[in-house]
Amino acid sequence: MAYLGNTPSQQSFTPAVDYFNGNASTVAFTLSRPVASVAQVQVTIENVPQNPSSAFTVSGSTITFTSAPPSGTSNIYVKYTSPITTVIAPGQGTVNTTQLGSSLLVPVASGGTGSASTTYCSLTANVTGILPLANGGTGSASGVSNKIQPLISTVATSALTITLSPTVLDFRSATIGSGTVTTVSNAAAISVVVPSTATLGTVNAVQNRLVVLAINNAGTMELAVTNISGGSDLSETGIINITAIAAASNSATLYYSTTARTGVAYRVVGYIASTQATAGTWATAPSTIQGYGGQAVAAMSSLGYGQTWQNPSRVVNTTYYNSTAKPITVNIQGSSVSNLNILCNGVIVGSVNISGSSASFSFVVPAGGNYIWNSAAGTISTWSELR
Repeated sequence: MAYLGNTPSQQSFTPAVDYFNGNASTVAFTLSRPVASVAQVQVTIENVPQNPSSAFTVSGSTITFTSAPPSGTSNIYVKYTSPITTVIAPGQGTVNTTQLGSSLLVPVASGGTGSASTTYCSLTANVTGILPLANGGTGSASGVSNKIQPLISTVATSALTITLSPTVLDFRSATIGSGTVTTVSNAAAISVVVPSTATLGTVNAVQNRLVVLAINNAGTMELAVTNISGGSDLSETGIINITAIAAASNSATLYYSTTARTGVAYRVVGYIASTQATAGTWATAPSTIQGYGGQAVAAMSSLGYGQTWQNPSRVVNTTYYNSTAKPITVNIQGSSVSNLNILCNGVIVGSVNISGSSASFSFVVPAGGNYIWNSAAGTISTWSELR
């Protein structure tokens, strides 16, 4: 069993004094042992005690005086007033459940031997028992970046606030030609606010789905958001540019964050689904808040998985929306049509210009996309959707 927690230590104290020769020019001297602060030493020059708040500073094994001490032989002495801490590492296999206590055991469900009800950490079997940063420990994040990410979302004063609680994520390199992975943690929660009047391309009274992204800004994790209906790349395999969010942020195709960023790696950490009576007036609380782990996009993009053929009630010249998290397939058959156009996200995917003709169309609607049968005349024979 691997050791969890802080390494035990013991303290010992042997009085010691360092003597130095001043030369009226040297201000920095090397101590015989490292110290953590000026409170751990007493310093005298020419038998005059020195004020630790103004006369000198210490950093590790170096003491630096504000002014160069005068010339003299052994006219500077530094007396140590704190003990030395000696770290004692336990031998491999010497720490067991007696030393650890049940509250620190890795849960059985995560490959450990602790109680199944233990919720202190959620480690996978390939982690050697070190608690991850996201769970209050100091260990590596290896093996835990595929857990479900903790999201919070609220509405107030017509604005939407999305928050990612402390977590740890692995990011690809911001250089496309490099396969280097960078692990980034956010010790405190981070947020992005969608302000009032910013629609992000959402539509009145239609369920929207905003995808939440964590971006790696030179080692600092930040939060971004984009509308799934815009078809933005969510594969986590490249780098993206971020636009600063504002009251006029109304595009479904852009990635938005508090501050504009260029060429950053990203991770999909979840989505927020809600229906607002007026797009841009964030008054209704989200209906769904879902955090993602690894393979987030695979779950969203699986056409046919978890879907069934249905026959929804549809009429001509009416716009419909794919409010699901996945692409859907639409099959339409019509008769006696005239000047028919089938549009998906404003693009014609099928048309018939001969009056009185019969027509049949099959097309895919991306997640969040819209589609419409637009014609001067015609009758729907069948309309079926795999959704």
